[in-house]
Amino acid sequence: MLGIQSNASPAIQFHPYLGDFYDLTSVADTLYGIFSASNADNGILASYPDATFQRDFTGIAGTASFQLTTLNGAPVPFSIDPFFFSVNLAVPEPATLNLLSASLLGFAVLRGRRSTYLLLSLDRQAGR
Repeated sequence: MLGIQSNASPAIQFHPYLGDFYDLTSVADTLYGIFSASNADNGILASYPDATFQRDFTGIAGTASFQLTTLNGAPVPFSIDPFFFSVNLAVPEPATLNLLSASLLGFAVLRGRRSTYLLLSLDRQAGR
């Protein structure tokens, strides 16, 4: 697991709340990915143990002292930000491949449902 996060803040303003882009790509034995999440790390509700932040911050990540800041040291308000990660992988066990296959199938089903929801929403707006 890369990390854990609560997406309760900031409050939902529109759908899709976290954006509609995520991607996983592998090159040789390295996995690259991007996803959107809240940057509201208060040190209690989020934990990215090996994170490298490309913003200024004070305190220690994963503790209550952590705070994203501007270059002048002012606190940064919570927002939805892109997160990038890369992981060097060993050759997976067969059970891991089965789990990965099931996860990817689940993502495909969710994406299909989201597309159906969007089409139904557009039909309603058009009065069909």
